[in-house]
Amino acid sequence: MTRRLVLLGCCVLQLTACGTTPAPVDERPAVSQRLKVVPLPPGYHQVKRGDTLYSIAFQYGYSYDQIAAWNAIAAPYVIHVGQRLRVMSPGATTPSMVRVLPAEAVASSAPATAAEPSAPASAQVVAPASNLPTAPPEKLPSGPLRWNWPCQGKLLHGFNPDQPGGKGIGIGGRLGQDVTAAANGWVVYSGSGLMGYGQLVIVKHDKSLLSAYGHNGRLLVKEGDAVHAGEVIAAMGANGASGPMLHFEIRRDGKPVNPLNYLPRR
Repeated sequence: MTRRLVLLGCCVLQLTACGTTPAPVDERPAVSQRLKVVPLPPGYHQVKRGDTLYSIAFQYGYSYDQIAAWNAIAAPYVIHVGQRLRVMSPGATTPSMVRVLPAEAVASSAPATAAEPSAPASAQVVAPASNLPTAPPEKLPSGPLRWNWPCQGKLLHGFNPDQPGGKGIGIGGRLGQDVTAAANGWVVYSGSGLMGYGQLVIVKHDKSLLSAYGHNGRLLVKEGDAVHAGEVIAAMGANGASGPMLHFEIRRDGKPVNPLNYLPRR
């Protein structure tokens, strides 16, 4: 009898111990805590690595100071990867163009959250996208702008902003040919992040005017560089069926204007 009671007690102790052993903990984050990509509301742009305030403004057809004002961004205009920027007037209902980044692009640059549109997407995102000074990094010759053709070659097409590729002019040439700054200024964008422009250089000339040089084969300047009229900034590339060519634009207050009204006759 005593032996039976001892065995029974051992079984009870074992059962009690089993009942109090904690279950294994799944340390993987709950589905609700995993990264979610929140779609952009209409009229907003999510900053990706390589963006500058100037390139974003160029993409949506506004001036950099308009984008800065709508998002309460002060000089020196630092923007952050993952940040959401308003890219249309607060009173507008339909933006001129809304580009929503694919989920993979958003996730690779920064976590997307439901933060206020003008704030960085995450407090942990501290790597700024490119930001540039409001004045040229070195003194440039004063006086009125004097425009020059950015390259030698045949005019392939004129200015027609209602047609694809018509926001500027196309100038034919040969691969590797010099592309030069059309006027004094400083580089506010140098990269390939704007769809439809290939390798692109944007030069700011004064408060209102900038010029853009697209479809380059090689870029020879970087953001922040001061350039003078006639200085080589890129090597000509090609644009699909058009062959070697330079796409050249001039914009005033963010809006495309006819470059032939500025360039000297030839």
